[in-house]
Amino acid sequence: MYVCICNALTDSQINDVIDGGERDAMAVHPCLGCTTRCGKCLSTIADMMEARQQTAGADMAMAAE
Repeated sequence: MYVCICNALTDSQINDVIDGGERDAMAVHPCLGCTTRCGKCLSTIADMMEARQQTAGADMAMAAE
């Protein structure tokens, strides 16, 4: 699914950046070789980052058990 229409960035591309360790929504575009244009996607990117962190936290908790 497209998350950033201005730059035609997909959720998979953004998840790759997040999985690579990026935790700042404003830094995603430069990681993918483009710039933020209208900014409407930033809240979605931030939500994606939060969801990934929650999933990672749950995975770590399960591994500790």
